Amino acid sequence: MSSKSNSFERFAGRYSDGYSAQTQAVDIRFALKGIKITVSASDTSPASGHGMVPFVWAYVDLKAATPLHTSDTDVSLTNALIDDATLFVPSREFCHVLSERAPHLKSGAQRWRQLQPILLTAAGIVSVIALIYLLGISIAGGIASALPDDVRDAMGRGVITSIADNHRECTAPDGVAALDRLTKRLEDSIGSGASYDVTVVNWPIDNAFAAPGENIIIARGIIDNAVTASEVAGVLAHEMGHGISRHPETGIIRSVGIATAVQLLLAGNSSTLVNFGTVLAQLSYSRDAELEADAHAVKILDTANISRKGLASFFRRMQHRSAIAARDKDKGNASDETQSEADDVVSFLSTHPTTKARIKAIEQEASTSNKRPSATMSDDDWKALRKICSEVSEWAE
Repeated sequence: MSSKSNSFERFAGRYSDGYSAQTQAVDIRFALKGIKITVSASDTSPASGHGMVPFVWAYVDLKAATPLHTSDTDVSLTNALIDDATLFVPSREFCHVLSERAPHLKSGAQRWRQLQPILLTAAGIVSVIALIYLLGISIAGGIASALPDDVRDAMGRGVITSIADNHRECTAPDGVAALDRLTKRLEDSIGSGASYDVTVVNWPIDNAFAAPGENIIIARGIIDNAVTASEVAGVLAHEMGHGISRHPETGIIRSVGIATAVQLLLAGNSSTLVNFGTVLAQLSYSRDAELEADAHAVKILDTANISRKGLASFFRRMQHRSAIAARDKDKGNASDETQSEADDVVSFLSTHPTTKARIKAIEQEASTSNKRPSATMSDDDWKALRKICSEVSEWAE
């Protein structure tokens, strides 16, 4: 049936202006650019809205309550430019002609409009991924930066819980207070309201971990084997550097996969990630990540007026111990104690790759600094920190 044959045919309908409860009987005719609506002469209700003056709703402005099919027997229409006004036409022929004049109301067209935002979003994601790939930007790093704080905090708590299951937390009050004072001094040098939760665990290895959500775990071995308080401060500042750059989150995301990471980002929870401690303990940061953490650490220590030499000396001693352990192992002279020490060193170096160039750079920067560093902490605080695990020393690890 041609729509032209309906150009002068009138269809009956009901019109509501949206302001009153009454509806008006109207006659509708198809015009060139829209449907022409005239209040029916048979309608004796008080005029509302347009009164007896005919008006036109342009085809492009029409919206249907449900997708229009040519076989429909009625249609409810609204106008995108007129709030609340509605038009109801109970006519199969009207629906057929309208589907030709306003094809955007048909179900296929509406499905396409619904798909467009999805397709545009998908195209945008593909474009971003392509751009990230071309620019060499880390996708995992981008997702890590976008993680909500509550998700990062939950991830960090998962790490603490996982490690605490195997190693008791060290909580000697004087030691904790001394560590808190050192942490606060370093936090203040970062600025921006930085707040780190530092946990010492009764674990006799030389290792420390930056966990998501500004959490740091220090194994007892770091404190037991430190020669000076500045070494502990250097390690702590280095782990803060990893936290500033979101290295822990990035590493975990790479480990669990992008799909799980996107789920975290969209769902806003971390229930899908378990055993974070094991994942974090096995992470190995890239050389660039270590250099970035070093740079943050140097800046933190400088601002806090703490000597950088502690960080350099700690790394140098780890390298020296590694070399001795490797030499004894090659000669077949490694005792159980030496082998245990070698394992501890390997544990640290596997998660914090250290190079002579890095150590030299830190030492050179320290030697050229014009600032005279102050004491890292008082003698009493240093003694208290070294006894932070005294209350759990009887517990075997």
